[in-house]
Amino acid sequence: MSPADALPRVLLITGRADIGGGPEHVLQLVDGLAGRCQLFVACPQEAPYWDRYQARLGPERMLAIPKRRLTLAALSAVRRFVADQGIELLHSHGSAASVYSRLIGALSGVPVAHTHHGLFFVSRPGGLKRRLRLAIERLMEQATALSIFVSEGDQALARSAGFGYDKSRVIGNGVAIPAAAMPLANRAGWPLRIATVNYYNEAKNPELLLAIIAALAARAGAVPEALVEIHVYGDGDGRAAFAARLRAAGHQRFVHLHGAVPDLRERLPAHALFLSCSRWEGLPYAVIEAMAAGLPAVLSRVPGHDEILAHGIDDCGYALSDPAAAADCLLSFQATARRQPAGARAQAVVRQHFGIGDMLDRTWAGYCDVLENALAEWQPDV
Repeated sequence: MSPADALPRVLLITGRADIGGGPEHVLQLVDGLAGRCQLFVACPQEAPYWDRYQARLGPERMLAIPKRRLTLAALSAVRRFVADQGIELLHSHGSAASVYSRLIGALSGVPVAHTHHGLFFVSRPGGLKRRLRLAIERLMEQATALSIFVSEGDQALARSAGFGYDKSRVIGNGVAIPAAAMPLANRAGWPLRIATVNYYNEAKNPELLLAIIAALAARAGAVPEALVEIHVYGDGDGRAAFAARLRAAGHQRFVHLHGAVPDLRERLPAHALFLSCSRWEGLPYAVIEAMAAGLPAVLSRVPGHDEILAHGIDDCGYALSDPAAAADCLLSFQATARRQPAGARAQAVVRQHFGIGDMLDRTWAGYCDVLENALAEWQPDV
């Protein structure tokens, strides 16, 4: 047996492999924990992350499952994969993947870690569907050896909904500071380039983005494109309707919709600021990636964002009900003399509080705790 074969065997399960924070988090684990355990991935066979995982792990360590959907055939396939590969720990990411991990964990005795990447089902207004989803979550937590929350706010929200207690811990998302970020001085000049990510859904709050765009246009006068450019990244079912409303208001002159792009991290340094309009968040990768690239981030005051703002950048927050305040905050960064120190401060916050190394170390510590407890529970009496 080689030394690598003796390492614990961990299956990472995600219901998405398109562009998003959850799939990126899984890739960070694949890269960062490679020397500590043998990693396998079950995910949809979609771009870009299926290819990225497979390039690192090889096809024999990959299993295709449906996107954000449970089927009996897929559940059976994952269970067989777990048995055939000798998987010792299941680590699921997001709500859809958690159903696979917890059912298979309960059936097979393999311990389960689950990471909640934002508790959208808790944050939504009440109703029968929400109550049923919370009841299922409380039940499934009984089959979970470790529940991981990406922010203190998410853990508090879970506890208010009746789960996330004894077997939970907070492990915040983390990113690396680019080795060669564009010098902040190169971002001087006009127009002020603002990046934002929006998937045109309830959580990402495109209505608020439209209101902020209107407020910026009102302040900019007859030629807003000379003052500001907004670059919107991301895709979703509501994109066409969003674009139509931009055209109807005449705002398409300074708002550019790019869709989902696989290289957003590389594009960020070409912008001056980052804007997030989210109605709720876990701990958003796009925000901390932008800050790592030296962009001040103007953020809605919601859990997840609040934990970023609390690190000395509270002046960059605005209320969900106040798009005018968001526009004013964005325009306050017109002066390079304000923008440069704010960008440096953003990088310092990421370096100190949201580094990838800490996230990897704490995740590995969680794995070790779960595996040691699982082994102890299965020791025969002598």
